[in-house]
Amino acid sequence: MDCCGLNLSGMAPLLPLYKPGDCEAAIRNVEHHDSFLKAVLQHLDRASHRTQMQKFLSGKSCNLLYVAAGIRHIFAHGKLTPNSGVPLTVPAQEISTIMVDFLFRVMDGEFIGRLRANGIVT
Repeated sequence: MDCCGLNLSGMAPLLPLYKPGDCEAAIRNVEHHDSFLKAVLQHLDRASHRTQMQKFLSGKSCNLLYVAAGIRHIFAHGKLTPNSGVPLTVPAQEISTIMVDFLFRVMDGEFIGRLRANGIVT
């Protein structure tokens, strides 16, 4: 995103192309998703990440990139384990799989779009 002059909030207008509502619904269908994400929320220190995670947890539309970034941030800093918030690792695994699929759709779509815009791919 940096090389394209974008940030998480700047990506928000681009996300509807990738159907974030489908991803949100899939995550909400994961049993104990809320317990896992609440455990993540407890460790988020950036207001923007906390706000977006709270929106998601309250059933409101949000910028899912902040949810993914929050999970990554907490995991990278060693505060998050696969069974945080729940006794099983299944919620973390399923949510991660759903988020990875969404993130790759966004990255692939944006990359191909930039190639097309520059006449590299038709």
